[in-house]
Amino acid sequence: MIRWLRDVTQQELQQGYLQALAEAQRYAASCWLVDARRRVLADESMVHWLASSYLPTLTQRLPSPIQLACLVAATWQFNSMPAPPLAELAQRPQLHEGYQLSLFGDEGKAMQWLDFNRTATS
Repeated sequence: MIRWLRDVTQQELQQGYLQALAEAQRYAASCWLVDARRRVLADESMVHWLASSYLPTLTQRLPSPIQLACLVAATWQFNSMPAPPLAELAQRPQLHEGYQLSLFGDEGKAMQWLDFNRTATS
């Protein structure tokens, strides 16, 4: 579980995610709950780093498929036009890349999704 308790800079985001990867590798953890409800929407540069650098690294270092349930603020618009960068990333078909990413406004639903996907792939 990664829980951001405040908004972070891109450097802090990258450092935090790299620390999370190191811990996940210790336990071969491929189901992640990322709680970003206290952060503002991720900007394009952060999402670009996640998509082009971080997520491919996860697929190389952790058992696949990797499941990422991302919690976003209840005020976040899931159907806004144009879609925020994180929503665009979540809408990409990633299964062939070794991970699935889904956005949630409710932690219980996110945990159910992780549990369902974990048992479906076991």
